Amino acid sequence: MHISTKGRYALRALLEMAENQSDKPILLSFIADRQDIPERYLIQIFSSLRKAGLVRSFRGAKGGFQLAKPAQAITLADIVEAAEGPMEILDCLRAQNTECARLDFCYARNIWLEVNEKIKAVFQGATLAEMVQKQRVHRLQGRGNYQI
Repeated sequence: MHISTKGRYALRALLEMAENQSDKPILLSFIADRQDIPERYLIQIFSSLRKAGLVRSFRGAKGGFQLAKPAQAITLADIVEAAEGPMEILDCLRAQNTECARLDFCYARNIWLEVNEKIKAVFQGATLAEMVQKQRVHRLQGRGNYQI
């Protein structure tokens, strides 16, 4: 599994939103400036995040984006899958894969499944709220921005 810039930017953007959450929507230009992410790229990323139900958008002069659910209810797995797609380390692990002729007797696939499940468990166990808290502690210790 490879997490691209899109997945890393999605996480950084949602961390910024969670850390600066208020009743008012946040402008993408604010997030782009704070996180040094090209705004045009952020627009594409937020389209995926909105479709996944992680953010909601508001139009108009006071428009922008807000988290669609509490930061405690958003996991790293939710964010990465919204940005990147399914979190399988190999194509043969996807449920709909029927192309591999070795599926029924491939022992290596069992190992890959185990590795994949452990990776998913780590991602599913990390919430946006926990990451914001760890980022704050990291800053208090004088280490600047915590980036993933």
